[in-house]
Amino acid sequence: MVKRVLLVVFDAFGIGPLPDYKLYSESEPNSFGHVVEVTGGISLPTLQSMGLGLISDVPGLEVSRPTASVGRTRQQSSFCESYAAHWEMAGCIVNEGLQPPLPFGLPEDVIRKIESAIGMPLLGNKALYPDIDLLDHSIIKEHIRTGYPIALTVGKEESISTFVLCGCSEVISKESLFELVRITKEVLSDDPRFGRIGARLFDYDGEKASKTKERLDLPNFRPPTPNLIESIVRTGRNCVAIGKVGQLFGNRGFTASYGYRDSEEIWQSILEVMNTTESGFIWANLNDLDKLGHKKDPLMWKATLEKYDSWLERLTSQLNEDDVLILTGDHGTDPVVSGQHTREWNPLLVFSPSSTSQILGDRNHVDIAETISKWWNLDFKGPGSVF
Repeated sequence: MVKRVLLVVFDAFGIGPLPDYKLYSESEPNSFGHVVEVTGGISLPTLQSMGLGLISDVPGLEVSRPTASVGRTRQQSSFCESYAAHWEMAGCIVNEGLQPPLPFGLPEDVIRKIESAIGMPLLGNKALYPDIDLLDHSIIKEHIRTGYPIALTVGKEESISTFVLCGCSEVISKESLFELVRITKEVLSDDPRFGRIGARLFDYDGEKASKTKERLDLPNFRPPTPNLIESIVRTGRNCVAIGKVGQLFGNRGFTASYGYRDSEEIWQSILEVMNTTESGFIWANLNDLDKLGHKKDPLMWKATLEKYDSWLERLTSQLNEDDVLILTGDHGTDPVVSGQHTREWNPLLVFSPSSTSQILGDRNHVDIAETISKWWNLDFKGPGSVF
């Protein structure tokens, strides 16, 4: 009997191209393989022992008797991003956006409402998020002169439409910008056109805008339903989100959510929750590989995965006989060929102290939900199959 399931997602841990990779990248992506190639090797003793070498062509990871069951898994929806991928892990394939894209910025009526609520005009109103570095310099200079926030939207179709207020770190404080976003969220809370409302700060050197780490994201949507989370909670089990997982579900459904962004805080939270949660489902996301992929920093990408590997050794040593650890990724973010999200296979490593290893083959993210539902005899039935 499986008493506790821990699902850990290494965000953007891609291990090779999906057949349809050209939807997002002209060059063939392989986040893991390309990083190892350009940095000259990698040391991952825990992942190696679990069997990563059986699903990756990276040399030096061979193992004759893996400790985990091993396979590959992939995202099926057309949205190559964390929202859609995690929804699939909860058993829902979403191929149409929950809100329409905003290629021409915010509608005029929405601008007026926000300006009235925050007491100042909005600048820009461009479909340039997340490409803040492409902002017109005239807009940035007007922002510096007036202190008015810049409004940006996402212009392409995605599973969650996004609207953000941006500001230069030397012009507006984090606290002030975040408060403007919270007011905006109240104004738009009943508007189905907006799935996520956020704040982004950037630095500006007179020639280029570059995003800082300071950000705020407020979900304004309901996750797709029915899903695995609802089914688990109906049985009275604990269902805990750690990292950005809660946000990806609009902060709905979980019995507890710990929304840390720092990876060390997230990992410490995993260990603490395990010490206080004897049964149920714990779902965590570590986002550093994705951030470093966007920054096109393969050296730090490698160092981060090696750090995760050392943490993973500690985690597996603390599992009970009736625990199961599922380790995977959600998509790729190849720091060598792209710097953007890439459609890639992700590792699927399933470990329990009481089980022997199996070859799981090529799977889909939705199979994770179907398998957990089978283990616990839940009433959830999605489009996946049991591994």
